Amino acid sequence: MKNHLRTLLCAAGLLCAGGANAQSTVPNAGFETWQSRGSGLYRFDSPQSWLTSEDVLYQVLGLGALAVPRLTSKTSDKYTGSSAAQITPKVASGQSIPAILLLGDRFRVSLTDLSNPASITDITRSRGVPFTARPTQLSFWYKFAGESTDQAQVALALSNGNLKTTGFLVATGGSVSPNLIMPGTTTYKQFTFPLVYTAADTPDSLRLGFIVGGNQVFSSSASLTVDELVFSTVAANASPAVAGALSVYPNPSSDGIFSLASLQKPGVATAALSVTDALGKVVLQQAAAPTSEANGRQLDLRGKPAGVYLLRLNTAEGVVVRKLQVQ
Repeated sequence: MKNHLRTLLCAAGLLCAGGANAQSTVPNAGFETWQSRGSGLYRFDSPQSWLTSEDVLYQVLGLGALAVPRLTSKTSDKYTGSSAAQITPKVASGQSIPAILLLGDRFRVSLTDLSNPASITDITRSRGVPFTARPTQLSFWYKFAGESTDQAQVALALSNGNLKTTGFLVATGGSVSPNLIMPGTTTYKQFTFPLVYTAADTPDSLRLGFIVGGNQVFSSSASLTVDELVFSTVAANASPAVAGALSVYPNPSSDGIFSLASLQKPGVATAALSVTDALGKVVLQQAAAPTSEANGRQLDLRGKPAGVYLLRLNTAEGVVVRKLQVQ
C-alpha cells in the first residue's frame, strides 16, 4: 500500500471530477468556504469544491484510521478576504507525500489504475468541472517558500467531451505541457496562466490543480499559499499604435538582458508579461510593474539558450507581442 501512496498523490490533474455549478468562474476561488470531511480518527478540513491530499488518503486509499500529518490548511495569511489555502508536502512512515489542491468534488482513480502510472498523471483524463467560457488567461495570487530543489506547479486544461472516449482538448497552458512552474516568493505575487487554444470549440470541462513536491524532491520548508483565482479575457491583438509605443533594446541581446520602454503609453512596458521559447514553453513570467519602470523595465533572460523568444505583454488595450533574440 505504501508504495502506491506517492503515485496516487502525484495525480494532480487526473483526480478531480464532477462538481460545481459555475460555468465561467472558479468555484470557491478565494478559499473562503471550508468544510470538515472524513470520519472517525481521520477528520480534516478542505476548501469547498476542492480536493486535497487528505481526500486522496481518505477517499481512494480508505485510510480512515491512519495518523498522517496534515498537508492542507486554512490560513489567515491571505491576499484578500478572510482566508487562503496553504499546501505543504510531508514525509510520513518513510513515504514522501506531495501536497495537492485539485478542483472538483470526487475522484475517479482506483487502486487498479496504479498499474499504469502514466495514465494517472495525465491531466487530460479527468472529467473536470463544468465550464463553458473561452478566457485567455487565469490569474491568481500566491506565495511559495522552499529550497532551490523545490517546485510548485499549476496545471490547467479545458476540454470538450469525455477525453477517455470521443472528447478532445480545447486549451492548455502551453503548446508542450499544461503545467507551469511558479517562481519562489515570500510575499504575495500575481501569477498569470496564459491559455493556448488548440480548437475553436467551446469547452465544457475545466481541469485545474496545484502540486508541491511532484518532482519527488522537496525540503521541509516547501509550502504554497494560493488565493483569489480569476479568469479573464484579454484582446487578441493591440492596435498598431499601442504596439508601436513599445521599445525593446538591445534586441538582439548578447547577454540576455533586455529593456522595455513606453513613455507615451506607460501601461504597455509595465503590463504583466510572459516569455516563451521556440517550443511554446513559458520561460519567464512577471506581474505588472510600477509605472515608474515605463522608461526602462528590465527583462532578464540570462542563462537561457541562444535563440528566438516570444514576449507577450497583456496590456489593458490588448496583447502586444514582440520577438526577442538572445545571441
